[in-house]
Amino acid sequence: MIRSTSLAVLFAISASVATSETVTDSETFEDRSGYPCFVQLNTDADKKITLQLSDYKDVWSLHFLISDRANIYRKFFDKRGLRDEAAFTGAFGEVRIGKRTIDFNDISFLEVQRQNVNEKTFGIFSIEEQHNVARALGAMADDEVEIQELISLDGTAEALKEFRSCSYAAMGLREGQRVETDFRAEYRMIFEGAFENWVASMARAEHCLAGRFDDDAVAKVVAAAGSAFYPGALKFRKRNEYRDDLEGRLPIAKLSGMANAKTEGCFMASMLADAARIPVDRAIEEAAKLD
Repeated sequence: MIRSTSLAVLFAISASVATSETVTDSETFEDRSGYPCFVQLNTDADKKITLQLSDYKDVWSLHFLISDRANIYRKFFDKRGLRDEAAFTGAFGEVRIGKRTIDFNDISFLEVQRQNVNEKTFGIFSIEEQHNVARALGAMADDEVEIQELISLDGTAEALKEFRSCSYAAMGLREGQRVETDFRAEYRMIFEGAFENWVASMARAEHCLAGRFDDDAVAKVVAAAGSAFYPGALKFRKRNEYRDDLEGRLPIAKLSGMANAKTEGCFMASMLADAARIPVDRAIEEAAKLD
């Protein structure tokens, strides 16, 4: 459910449209700052957009780093000046590249207080997994990149040409090569968002004295997730690393749930915690069916 503050933000930005900009020049780098490929786009509005190809933990991803948008980013804070994460992620869920629209798999915005937002503040909008990155690269052969209400760029096809070639080579693909969808990876990404929401929901319910945080249930889900998303004897190490990663997410998710209890209150906290478990189990079950 979208909070009233989130609705207010969404209505506010719906009245504005991102001004179209033209890319005037670009600079592409290979193996810079730990990224196989890296490009900086400069526009006629004297603004910069950065794209990074990443292979962190053997997962290919494409990051859009967008700064110089302080007037837009300041809209995503509540009356107390604190970040409204639900509104932010809800507003910028996809990017149109050429003729193709692609969902973002992860969105990060680090500023917590409105007073700290300036022109250097940036959002990170990520497309994850090789098959999704390959779709984005293929779409870049056509002109235009748009994230509604945030950026609208012309002149991108030529500016991104070198970055595309670098990225295909880094991933061991031919330019324009189609990559089959990794459905197990898609279920894993669904699971991860649902898992953090479930943990936060249980923490909120416990803080509201409307339920208890079930550590045993979390441990069982973590174990099942490792087996579902990284099955087989040869993936023993990766499976354990993934379980460790999920356990490492618990403290922040718990803190988020406690903060939600203070900002959103305790109405239906127990029921929402129970409901949050459903997509967690479903993602694991669907992935397990692929074996």
